[in-house]
Amino acid sequence: MIDRYPDIIEAAFDDGKNHFGIHKMAQRLAETSPIFEDMPWIEANGRYVHQATIRTGLWSAARVSFTIGRSRPAEFVSNLFYGDPVENPHDICGFAAHYNSLNPGKAQNAVNVIDGGCDGGSSVWLVQWHRAHLMVGYPVGSEAGLSEDQIHAGLCISDWRLAVRVANIGLANADQISDLMAQAEYRIPRYLPEGRRAFYMPKRVHEWIGKPDKFRDDIKIRVLPQLRDNEPRVI
Repeated sequence: MIDRYPDIIEAAFDDGKNHFGIHKMAQRLAETSPIFEDMPWIEANGRYVHQATIRTGLWSAARVSFTIGRSRPAEFVSNLFYGDPVENPHDICGFAAHYNSLNPGKAQNAVNVIDGGCDGGSSVWLVQWHRAHLMVGYPVGSEAGLSEDQIHAGLCISDWRLAVRVANIGLANADQISDLMAQAEYRIPRYLPEGRRAFYMPKRVHEWIGKPDKFRDDIKIRVLPQLRDNEPRVI
């Protein structure tokens, strides 16, 4: 069964406050990037953090807090992938900070980081969004986490199996990218709850792969200008 959840526009219209400026901001954000159509935009269970039970092993879990960060609207998507609260305490802890190692001895989710073989470069991300296990949370009681010049929200990943990073992609392995993306699809177990699925990639990677025909029709291919071509090598 496909997981149903509100996106940013639905969350802004469901807040019950009928704040026209917030509704317009949500619509403008949705027009700036296709990722806003995909992400579950869910009210968190706290104003500054969202507490959730995360997967830590086959039969084990732990209760942790995901920090709700602050971003300017133009920076939010970049922060969603590259934010690092260790470097900037106001940042979201982004995807790259979560999926940053190929070594299972250092990170359990390293099995969901695929090495493209180049010395850094770009990444392709496969994300299977879910309203409880991989979503964006905004502060409880707020107007969908939106204000005139800030987005107050955080990336909450309570099941790391729902995202895969294909890292270290460059021109030297451009002819292998479609095969690497197919590998990524099989890293997400089929028995997990289904949500909106999408590949996210920089423009130049999209140009290299052309129009792939190896993937399920329900997996969208999204081009995000905020994704970088000069990422450091993931090891």
